[in-house]
Amino acid sequence: MEESVRKGIQEPVMSRSGITGGDAFRVYEYINQGRTFIHPQTLQTMAYALSVSEVNAGMGRIVATPTAGSAGILPGVLVYALDTGRYSRDTIISSLMTAAALGLVIANSASISGAAGGCQAEVGSATAMAAGTLVEIGGGTVGHAVGLAMNLSHLR
Repeated sequence: MEESVRKGIQEPVMSRSGITGGDAFRVYEYINQGRTFIHPQTLQTMAYALSVSEVNAGMGRIVATPTAGSAGILPGVLVYALDTGRYSRDTIISSLMTAAALGLVIANSASISGAAGGCQAEVGSATAMAAGTLVEIGGGTVGHAVGLAMNLSHLR
């Protein structure tokens, strides 16, 4: 996960077709210019998530968390949490058990499939996994975070 996050912010990673890619690098460069009106931490997390998606599209190593289409969300959030220095690497690694459990519950109770449930199923489940995991390592209530993330991902 971390390798995929770091790769796309260090250099542009293009899809095999060459049609897409390089956005994570561009966002990260934009942050470093210091002219953003959006909170830099939000953009950094976004750049991390884009990086994983671009490494996936470039046929690099990815971790489908829970799907390849939403692969960047959980790694982007967790690597950002690691980079803040507030959480140890061991804490972040252990938190993946929470993410896995949440993904299992969602897969068995609803859907993680974009083909079956639309993009909201993929992105919503990944967002719920990330929210629950992040809240858990911060000492909060996992169920509330998951519920809010799932509800917000289905708003149009």
